[in-house]
Amino acid sequence: MFVEDVWMLYLCNISNGHRTLIKIIVMPMKEEEFKRRKGFLESLFMNYSGQMNDHSDQEKDLIMKNIDVILDWYNALVKEMEE
Repeated sequence: MFVEDVWMLYLCNISNGHRTLIKIIVMPMKEEEFKRRKGFLESLFMNYSGQMNDHSDQEKDLIMKNIDVILDWYNALVKEMEE
């Protein structure tokens, strides 16, 4: 594996008032790996979308940034599989 083959996705997780940084390392994949990662991103998206009503405006902004990162990464994942 080469360094340029690795992508990193950072998300700030807000739960019960605690903030933690989640680091996800992403490498080239096969079809079954694509489906697994796609499902993982979909579940992350649903998780963050569900948090919108439970937090302050400042925390909502952070959640929206995380959702944007997830959507960008999802689009890149789909594009990578199309190539």
